[in-house]
Amino acid sequence: MTTKRKTGDQGTRKKSREDEDEQIDWLHKVTAPLKVLLDTLEKLSLQDDSLRTSLGRLQAVVMDIELEIFSAESLNLLETPLAGENENDNVKAIRIDINERLKRVSEAYKPVFEASIRGITYEEGDMSDLFKDRDEAMQDAVDAIAPSDAAKLDYLEEELESHPMKIGRPFEATGPPIYIYHPVFWQFHKLANDQSSTPTPEDVNAAFSLMVVASTVYETETLRLNAVLPEIQNLLGRSLHGTLGSYPYRLDGIIQTGHLGRDAPLLVIEAKNEIGTGQSDPAVQGSFSFRKLWTQDSLSALRNVSCCPSFLLSMAGPNITIQGGVLTDTFIVQPLTETLGLANFPNPYERAQQIARVMVALRTSLTQLKSYYGGLTISKTRQIACLSPTFDRFGDTTLVYKSGNQLPDRLGRAMFNAVAIQRNGQLEIPVKVKFTQQYCDEAHSLLAKKKLAPALLHSERLEYGFSVVVMESIAGETLALRPIQQPIPPSALQDIKQAIKTLHVQDLVFGDLRRPNIILVDRVTDNGVKETGAVLVDFDWAGKHGEQRYPPLLNPGMRWPDDIAGGRIMKKEHDLTMLALLQKHST
Repeated sequence: MTTKRKTGDQGTRKKSREDEDEQIDWLHKVTAPLKVLLDTLEKLSLQDDSLRTSLGRLQAVVMDIELEIFSAESLNLLETPLAGENENDNVKAIRIDINERLKRVSEAYKPVFEASIRGITYEEGDMSDLFKDRDEAMQDAVDAIAPSDAAKLDYLEEELESHPMKIGRPFEATGPPIYIYHPVFWQFHKLANDQSSTPTPEDVNAAFSLMVVASTVYETETLRLNAVLPEIQNLLGRSLHGTLGSYPYRLDGIIQTGHLGRDAPLLVIEAKNEIGTGQSDPAVQGSFSFRKLWTQDSLSALRNVSCCPSFLLSMAGPNITIQGGVLTDTFIVQPLTETLGLANFPNPYERAQQIARVMVALRTSLTQLKSYYGGLTISKTRQIACLSPTFDRFGDTTLVYKSGNQLPDRLGRAMFNAVAIQRNGQLEIPVKVKFTQQYCDEAHSLLAKKKLAPALLHSERLEYGFSVVVMESIAGETLALRPIQQPIPPSALQDIKQAIKTLHVQDLVFGDLRRPNIILVDRVTDNGVKETGAVLVDFDWAGKHGEQRYPPLLNPGMRWPDDIAGGRIMKKEHDLTMLALLQKHST
């Protein structure tokens, strides 16, 4: 499918054009050097027929960009490096330059193409609905009291209740993994835990010096900060600042990008002299400081186009913890390391290597994060990208997200509405994209083949231990929305029975046969009769009979049968018990 950008039809381009024009202008800017390189290569004597063919195709793509015509095929060509054989040094050097330029052009091309293929843009009224939760989170951040006060025990419970954020306090206030929103956090995790990497002697010595200084007993927090911060600064290779001109609250330390107009916080530091001093947990205070910092008006353009990723480092005595924070539908802060002790290790040199590895990982990640912010195309209008996960492609299919997290109250899980677009652009499918701790592909696929579950388009175990599942979005009403006194249509009940039977024949248990996981759908039988059917959704718990276990925490608001409890083995008879409860309301 090919699309052409329309410049005069206001009815088809509802959104303010300001951001789109910025993206188009940037694409033209980065494409111009590519055109020069392609023209230069064309003038040389090319012996490789394949290279000549690819060159001609890329020149056609450049011409389309000049005409503002965008297609999936063009994106595919831009993402495919030029290959060469039997080439001389001059041709090889130009080809390598072209491949480097293709990376920049494809990065600029992708958002422009997605905007053109979506066909759906947002008026300000629509935007307010899309960003409603984010707006509320921002208002909570603005209204919240000073971070140093909010973190104190006297105010903490009230502050978390009136201005909530996902920091795991209380336990249910745990958001989805921040890894899904920005790759820098998982990159840090991998580097910090890579036992095969060997820090340089200089970094190990710097870490050892940090351990010695942090282990000292200080009379005041100020004395500790004066001693420790220079050591952290040395390890990270960046200057730390304690105050910001426009920011009204004191910080123990901050590292920013330093980019004009986009001076985002890369690292926020909060410290206490010892554990128990200062009347608060520095990790909690750091979370509140991260939230407050991102409310600054000067960062509004960055908020519009990003999830505002930042690192946080908290210290209490000789103990440090590193966290990551994002702003999506809400503010989420999660630990990226355990609390790392710096004192009382009989083999301090070995410990210094471990601490050096973590701090070098942080140093590298801060550099990556700075580059990320420097490469953003800032905007005065809000973009769906600030709510969306980074997983946007599988096979030859691209995902274009249409919503923020649809499961804000599900501990550690997230689901998004999206459109799946095949590479040829000929097929667009509304889908749900779900991130969850575990998922039974086998059970879902089995029922999907019998149209007793949504079509399963993709399932993948991500390297950070979560599963991403892409399933077709179906029109229907969850049974939970029906009054419990209203009978379940017999045809729907028959589908539910058939689904459970199908699973049990394969020695599988659904395990979560509750009303929210049953969708009523309208259908037409082979005889042309309209009736109401049912499909099952949410295969997070499903698994093998006699092997799979229920999660530790079951919904306390529901009365579960006596034999069902958190952590217990799941059995087929449990499904039958839950089915019997549903049947009570089938007639």
